[in-house]
Amino acid sequence: MEIIVEKVSAIFLLVLGLSYLINPSGWVLYAKMLQKQPQQFFSLFILILLLGSTIVVSHNVWVASPIVIVTLLGWIMLIKGVMLLLFPKLFVLLKLSDQILLNIIFTNGVVLTAGGGILVYLLFIL
Repeated sequence: MEIIVEKVSAIFLLVLGLSYLINPSGWVLYAKMLQKQPQQFFSLFILILLLGSTIVVSHNVWVASPIVIVTLLGWIMLIKGVMLLLFPKLFVLLKLSDQILLNIIFTNGVVLTAGGGILVYLLFIL
């Protein structure tokens, strides 16, 4: 089961990271919509919580290896899902400019693409 979670997470990270880098304007629009009306995204927040919980329960592996990226992903998704569901108004308070959002999205894109790329290489190629 652990290897399945690792491989799914690798693909997820790589595709999400590339999406941030290839379509940043779409992600800025998404962030703006989230800031205006977070309650419209509750079903997505539940999905984030569910995926994070699944990873934490099935892959809570703390090792000195790139595979720890999967565990970190699970904990980040779990915490993000909890925060989004319990305190959605916090995201309404974040009024960030388009340029700041683009910088955040680009940075996340680089980090996620690198992490996903490393995992894809280790799990599928090596």
